[in-house]
Amino acid sequence: MSKRLKKIAINLSMLLNFSLGGELNQTFSARSWESKRNNKFNLVFLLDTLLGSGHCARAWVYWQVKR
Repeated sequence: MSKRLKKIAINLSMLLNFSLGGELNQTFSARSWESKRNNKFNLVFLLDTLLGSGHCARAWVYWQVKR
């Protein structure tokens, strides 16, 4: 995936997350991992299956560090 397409995908993920009531600058994947950590409904299994094992956890760590 080109850098430009990757940035677009990340921005769309953040827009989706924020539209659903998530925090600003948090991707949908990071939100899903946060939900899993809090024993709430999440889509970690689906997202990790589609995007690679550990994707959501890495997205959450990156979001925590970036904050």
